[in-house]
Amino acid sequence: MKNVTTTKKSPIIIALEVNSNAADSGWKTIIFNCYCHTFNEVVMQIMRATRFTREKSTEITETAETTGSATVCEGGKDDCEKIARMLGGVGLTVTVNQ
Repeated sequence: MKNVTTTKKSPIIIALEVNSNAADSGWKTIIFNCYCHTFNEVVMQIMRATRFTREKSTEITETAETTGSATVCEGGKDDCEKIARMLGGVGLTVTVNQ
């Protein structure tokens, strides 16, 4: 298992590789609730990173706020890491794992 932590300002992005031989699918980008950004800021960042609608981005943000985390996207490793970098680049805490 390989852990990678990238820090820029205050974000934490962690990529966990469970099986390096697995197909490039089944990856998830998970966002964690934070108290350093407003609800609307998080919604806007999810919209920018994913191109999801405001409605879907609001749903993800509400889930993160009420449960502590939410899955932003699922798919290939590269896509999930790209979205994680965009979210983490503004100080949100995200994880990418399989």
